Amino acid sequence: MFQSSNSVVALYDNMSQYTFNRKRKPEAVDADDAFFMNIENELNRKKKRVGGDKNLSRTLHSLSHMRAVHQRLSDVRKAEHDNLNEATKQMLNLVRYSDPTSYVELINGHKE
Repeated sequence: MFQSSNSVVALYDNMSQYTFNRKRKPEAVDADDAFFMNIENELNRKKKRVGGDKNLSRTLHSLSHMRAVHQRLSDVRKAEHDNLNEATKQMLNLVRYSDPTSYVELINGHKE
């Protein structure tokens, strides 16, 4: 069902079990997480109905790891975005205090 590339396998190998088992904050859960969790829940229900099918177990295991990787990548993207916003604020403060005239021009130019 799912085919892994070598880079994805390498990514799995570099991630610790702690990373896979770490709980996310509720505000960090996005639509993709919900999509993957719904699939995972449905597969778990089917697994309970049909018993311990090895293929289904492997699929669930792969899906769980895929969801964990997606979550970590989402977390990294959010952290990068947050850091960029913070860096921008710091740079604006630097300009604001070191060259108030340029700061006013920059802000007025941004508003237009």
